[in-house]
Amino acid sequence: MGTVIPIRRLDTFTIPTQREPHRQVPSHVPSQAPSPGPQREPLWRDLVGAFLRETRAEQHRILADVASAAGVSTQYLSEIERGRKEPSSEILGAVAEALGLTLHDIAAGVGAMIERRDGERMRRLSALRRSRPSSATAPVRGETDVPPVPDEPSAPGVPEAPEPPFIPSEPNGPGDPGAPDGPSEPDYPLTPTEPGIPIAPEPGFPGAPEEPIAPFGAAPVYVMAA
Repeated sequence: MGTVIPIRRLDTFTIPTQREPHRQVPSHVPSQAPSPGPQREPLWRDLVGAFLRETRAEQHRILADVASAAGVSTQYLSEIERGRKEPSSEILGAVAEALGLTLHDIAAGVGAMIERRDGERMRRLSALRRSRPSSATAPVRGETDVPPVPDEPSAPGVPEAPEPPFIPSEPNGPGDPGAPDGPSEPDYPLTPTEPGIPIAPEPGFPGAPEEPIAPFGAAPVYVMAA
């Protein structure tokens, strides 16, 4: 007998595939930076500290010198100038006296800073409005106009009626500005028998032929019909 060779079944045969390289997933995903919010209005302590710092810089004095004259620590005076600490009325008066100022001077200086800050803001807004194109703010010509209403079409097959002709009105009297100045001509001719009286023919009926008038004193002639 011959040798038996085992044959592998086709349904159990698999085609080897190429493995994809392993991708490393970062464990920490960097978060997006928060968008900056609207700028807040400065507080009273911020404006007071900025005014004290500007005044001290104008006098060319160091922080320790002013703090020693006011009787406060250098660290505390630095916190006041940065706007982190709100000083009491006693400490604010002592710092103002050390700088040769009064509380009225501090209030007036802070008010001037607020006016200057508001003026800069208004100038920025005005420059921003001028930089915008006029087409973005001004309305386009014709946008606010009311569109014309089209005429209603007539029914199909029905002709439109023509407009009546214009007939001027007759004058009412001599005082009417449209009345003629002189006497008007008679509408109908005068007959020789009755001068001055117009005879109007009846409409639609022809007038009878006029008979000759006999001379004065002659006897009339009568013709008998046969």
